Amino acid sequence: MRRKCALLLGLAASLSAADIKTPPWEKPIEAVGRDLFRENCAVCHGLPGEPETAIAKGMFPKPPQLFRGIGVTDDEPWETYWKVDGGIRMTGMPGFHDQLGENRMWQVTVLLKHADKISPAVKAELASPVGALPAAAPAAAAPPSAGAPAKN
Repeated sequence: MRRKCALLLGLAASLSAADIKTPPWEKPIEAVGRDLFRENCAVCHGLPGEPETAIAKGMFPKPPQLFRGIGVTDDEPWETYWKVDGGIRMTGMPGFHDQLGENRMWQVTVLLKHADKISPAVKAELASPVGALPAAAPAAAAPPSAGAPAKN
């Protein structure tokens, strides 16, 4: 435990606010961060106004519900980014470095930093069914059944 604390303190000391360029809070980032959060984070960390999922209830340690209370809005952006990037050992929190890349991890980080400031419309979009968002991709056509002739 002492080693972990020392590593975190060393990381914090080596990363000053001047070294980290956090993206500005803008509406397009809010929308992209919303979509990324829904796709990658919501199953464990919840959505505004929605009950905790069965997956989150079954996890130990419990993942924080990021739109209830202060979530991570009181964390420095670099700390949230660091958690998204590398995950948190000995928990169910995976790292998303290879899946999301730097820009998209910052977009999620900015959304979470400002989770207490997002608009009611974005909160409603976060909590809406997945297919209800206007930006949702259309469902792929079902393959023809084995006995049906293919249409040309």
